[in-house]
Amino acid sequence: MAVYSRFKGKDGILGALFDEGFEKLAAAQHAIDPSLKNSERVLALCDAFRATAHAYPHHYALMMGSFSGALTPSLSSKLKAMNTLICLTDAVAAMSSMKGQSRQACTDIANRLFAFCHGWVSLQRMEFFDNCKRSNAAFKRAVLALLTVDVAD
Repeated sequence: MAVYSRFKGKDGILGALFDEGFEKLAAAQHAIDPSLKNSERVLALCDAFRATAHAYPHHYALMMGSFSGALTPSLSSKLKAMNTLICLTDAVAAMSSMKGQSRQACTDIANRLFAFCHGWVSLQRMEFFDNCKRSNAAFKRAVLALLTVDVAD
């Protein structure tokens, strides 16, 4: 009962776990060596996303909408969650192939990568993909393929 009182009920507990999950993701992203260049940094950030999802599966399920019941994250929680895309957007923007591209173009690619990583993790969690060398190589190739700018936009 003390836990429910401290967090003002179930929604408060779920909200705190939601925030904690994105804090763990942000910490994993900030732990990536900033001296990595170009696509290696993007790949490392995508790998950090996968590693965080697998290390904290219950947080991840809550963060990405599964098993959250009627949780509607607060605006501040949603902003914290979206801020985890800043590292990825900055890494995309720093790539030499992105010089001259708008911040929005970099954000679009980061969103694409975020969605891809989530899909990949979801399929791994459902055991469609394993964590073998071949599967990891396919993940890397797909991330690199998503780093292209759509000129049709």
